[in-house]
Amino acid sequence: MDEKSTTTYIDIAMPYSVIEEDLSTLKDESAITNAVATLLCTRKLGRPLVPEYGLDLREYLGQPMDSDVAYFIKDDITKTVEAWEPRIKIREVDVEENPDDEEIAILILAWFPTLNSTYKKIGLAVNQNGIKVRSID
Repeated sequence: MDEKSTTTYIDIAMPYSVIEEDLSTLKDESAITNAVATLLCTRKLGRPLVPEYGLDLREYLGQPMDSDVAYFIKDDITKTVEAWEPRIKIREVDVEENPDDEEIAILILAWFPTLNSTYKKIGLAVNQNGIKVRSID
């Protein structure tokens, strides 16, 4: 399939301020990545009509980052994204603790099949304030 997909995915860029009319949108890979970040930072039971939705990686903050914890984070990310976000396929997840910044750095190698893209690296940072997309390469 050599044709580029004509589907455009759009999402709202976060954070935003309605008062300052500071609303912007994200498209395609950025929109999907934003949806994944929201999924991974939403606590289960945080959406009353869909209580199973979410993961909330913040629960891992402060735990010693050994191979077992890293494995559970990778497994949780992979299973959650596979269950809730069909627009992205994960190939690999790397997890690293940044104790100085009190955060967990996550690098996801993924493919966006609906956009006919190549593999992209998605860098995320999780801290007590939530999750932030650091990069999409």
